[in-house]
Amino acid sequence: MQITLIFSATVFFSMALNLQLVLVHHLNGQKMEKYYLLGVTLFSLAVTVPPYASGQFGGSPSEGCWYYNPNPGELKQWIMGTDSVPLVALATGEVMAFLTILGYFISCEIHWRQVREDSQDLDSTNLEDVVPHRSPIIMYSNVILRIGLYPLVSCLMNIPISVLDLWADNSLVERLTDNVLSNGRVLVYSLLALTDPSFIRAMKEIHSSTMTIPHNDDGMGLAALEVTQRRKTGGGGRKQIIQAGRHASDVTTDVGEREGRLFSVQEKNMKEEEDGVEFTHQI
Repeated sequence: MQITLIFSATVFFSMALNLQLVLVHHLNGQKMEKYYLLGVTLFSLAVTVPPYASGQFGGSPSEGCWYYNPNPGELKQWIMGTDSVPLVALATGEVMAFLTILGYFISCEIHWRQVREDSQDLDSTNLEDVVPHRSPIIMYSNVILRIGLYPLVSCLMNIPISVLDLWADNSLVERLTDNVLSNGRVLVYSLLALTDPSFIRAMKEIHSSTMTIPHNDDGMGLAALEVTQRRKTGGGGRKQIIQAGRHASDVTTDVGEREGRLFSVQEKNMKEEEDGVEFTHQI
């Protein structure tokens, strides 16, 4: 259980660090995934293996299966070195990464605001292609919200748990609070993952791809149905078949034109979100 706790906390720190490297320093996050995985694994083992090898895990009358040492001073040292300090340090690192990214967005906002003010004195028809119409903070509000919730949850969950773990003689209320925070952390992290914009966008893409029906098949199906009905009513002949084929072509063309207009509208609405999608793919 301890290794999964450290592993999950390190993964969320890696996510915050990855966002900072991609957005601020313009590095390729996909190429660095293997380094994140290696670093998370090594850090988790380095924190959890020493207390296990030293026999610091055992049964405690008040805590159950947890750190156990007859010497209270040594017990606090092991808890601080392999549990409390790493969790607080990782949560602090997430907050620092969030503040760095937020400062980057603010600097971008100041820069483009100055560019818009300077461009008012210029007579250029191509300024709309260079200067963004909306504020970068508004354009990437989902990204800012995403990177802000994770460190907030880490601080609200990990820091109180780390403080409670350091107390040798916990009361019933304190132990209950510690257990609620420890078990509720998994639920909160799961809800954050389910409401993540990238996850929602991926689910929408999967749903839309499964519901898509080729429009050519619809046109040919209507043509075949019309030919069959004409044959059953006794009005067959080469002329009806040719008319049915023309009707199928008209139906296919009409469906294609409607989908083309719909695609144009969607493309126009999504034009301002291409930068955000590009950041998501890099991450």
